[in-house]
Amino acid sequence: MGDTALKEAQKLNHVEIVEILEATNENGIEKEEDPDAQKLLEAIKVGNLIEAEKLLEKELDVNARDNDDKTVLILAVNKGYIDIAETLIRKGADVNIKDEDEIVRSSATMALKN
Repeated sequence: MGDTALKEAQKLNHVEIVEILEATNENGIEKEEDPDAQKLLEAIKVGNLIEAEKLLEKELDVNARDNDDKTVLILAVNKGYIDIAETLIRKGADVNIKDEDEIVRSSATMALKN
């Protein structure tokens, strides 16, 4: 299966196109949640670490999830963003969250594997 337009834009770091596509809610992120947490999910998905770090200075839901049931911490760990993961943990992110398949993914364990 191929990627969606959004996934392609994210891979290629086309920030303006990503913003347009996200406005249509094609990105699989639930918009009714904490807006800053959703922006953080988006920033991590596209690799915008500068934006992610700015957002982490705010009060936000550090356990926010996308529509794939991945938390901000799981996304950061999967991308190898150690500084972001450490900041999330310091801010109280749950390191033992279950994903949609009910598999416990200890973010600390995942980080050690990378």
